[in-house]
Amino acid sequence: MNWFLVSIKKEKEHNKNISIKSKIQNEFPLCEVEETVFQSHNINMIYVTNQSIHNKQFQYGDLFIIGDIKIHNKKELISKYDLEYGQSNESLVIQMYKRKGIACIDDLVGEFSFVISDKKYNRVYAIRDQIGVKPLFWVCKKDEYIFSSDIFLLKDFFDVQDLNYEYFREFYERNGTIDIPSTPFKQVNRISSGHYVLIEEEKEIVSRQYWDLSDIRNEIRYSNESEYFEKFYEILNESVNCRLIKGKYNSVLLSGGLDSTSIYSLAKMNEENSIASVSAVFDELKECDERDYFEELLMKYEDEGNYVNLDNKLMFEDFPNNIPFTYEPNVSSISSEFSINIAKASVKKGFYNVLSGFGGDQLLTGSLYITRDHLKKLRIKKLFSFLTDYSIYTNTSAYQNMINYTLKPNIVKNFVRNESEYYKTIEEKLKKIPTYSKKELYFEISNAKAHLYIDRTIGGITGTDMNHPFLDRRLIEFMYKIPGDLRFTPEYSKYILRKSMRNILTPTITDRLNKTTHLAYTYKSLKKNWDSIIKVIEHPIIVNELGLISKEEWKENVGKWRNGLETRSDFWTLLAIEIWIKKLMKKVELN
Repeated sequence: MNWFLVSIKKEKEHNKNISIKSKIQNEFPLCEVEETVFQSHNINMIYVTNQSIHNKQFQYGDLFIIGDIKIHNKKELISKYDLEYGQSNESLVIQMYKRKGIACIDDLVGEFSFVISDKKYNRVYAIRDQIGVKPLFWVCKKDEYIFSSDIFLLKDFFDVQDLNYEYFREFYERNGTIDIPSTPFKQVNRISSGHYVLIEEEKEIVSRQYWDLSDIRNEIRYSNESEYFEKFYEILNESVNCRLIKGKYNSVLLSGGLDSTSIYSLAKMNEENSIASVSAVFDELKECDERDYFEELLMKYEDEGNYVNLDNKLMFEDFPNNIPFTYEPNVSSISSEFSINIAKASVKKGFYNVLSGFGGDQLLTGSLYITRDHLKKLRIKKLFSFLTDYSIYTNTSAYQNMINYTLKPNIVKNFVRNESEYYKTIEEKLKKIPTYSKKELYFEISNAKAHLYIDRTIGGITGTDMNHPFLDRRLIEFMYKIPGDLRFTPEYSKYILRKSMRNILTPTITDRLNKTTHLAYTYKSLKKNWDSIIKVIEHPIIVNELGLISKEEWKENVGKWRNGLETRSDFWTLLAIEIWIKKLMKKVELN
């Protein structure tokens, strides 16, 4: 994992270096990092990594670059730009920039956030990857701009008590999916995914979008299904392989589901890099245990696997101190102990480069909204076949399904409060997307971004580098371009994944219809730790100060949560805000 901060003075030279190493170690005490500082005229760059720094280069003539950069299509770029092999990611980007200017970022496939300073033209660009895997924040002071990979590294440049209360309403309205310029702190700005900001002398800073999934218009049409399966396999395989590193440092968070088992199997097919698996298991909570599914796969690849028993490693111990603090609310942080326990076990075995199946659900699941597309193309027989089969399998009303999915479909209404500004924004965005299968995919990929910021915190706590092959730009664009039927069939979801992986998985996995949940684990955790939980959340700030929910509604839903009943859809979003503000207040108190 890499951290960076760059301070760019508008006119004056920097007269002292800044260090961020101590800030990182204060946040993540177990993290051993190396720091290098580069200073030139009005630029002060600080780069920190948990790996060795060897001859790190930041300056290339009049160009400076710093960031957290992983490029996944190096071979393609080297060929297209006629470049030499063996270059660092930074050097590769600079060479591309010299040939094509800022337009070169359109060709990048990878995960990155970086800053380029072009002294010749007095321009500074700060760029974030298309999917938003790597975060990028900035602050503007009187005579300088400061960019950073993490909000906490900017604490010397803003007041953490100067909160932006409008942000919390937007976080709530977007159900925890935040990819907007604002942050919880008034003075801190975010660069959204697929955007860059440009600073030019004597001009206002501007933000520009260079990539958006909804702008893709071309489609992929093959003559038969097998061609789609082969191409999908090829792209996913490349996505997995480019996230592996040389040596015995790679692991997969392996469950019994299609997503993680596919990642694991593809990694096992790679003979150049070794891969291990780390899995959560339960002896007491049998309904949460998935060994019946993945142990057969381990035998197929002659692998013993690594197990972490979580029967008595419960969530919500020492609540809320056990929940890692990110510098903005994150719904995934509430249940992150589960991932942290597995990641710690992975590092203990020496596997710090961790791959997961996250993003598979959002990318591949699909739904009955495809019937609206069938209606538009007058595929009436197929429409009714889908409706009938789906209703039988799910034991739901075929009539109601036709209303909700075919005749009056409204994807946004199911997930977003229709009186919010976000509802209007996303509704307008979806209008320009031609099919309902694409609309749904766009919305699902947007929602996947809510999880990503917690990865850096988990990485800092455990010393891991988390990777999600399903969130590869190439794979997302491929799925967006192909027919929606390949994501969804009435019998089961993830149709293209099941078919593409059939030869490298086991029938137990590819034919599996049900999905294991960890509800029993969650409620065991709640039951044991309820006394400490209720003390923290019974008098909520979200009621008294923010007014996001009434006191009565909050009390009712807290009771439902405790008893394992269905809560309102935004309960976890509200809970994330509540816990975050209280943890921030405590952090401010201690400092």
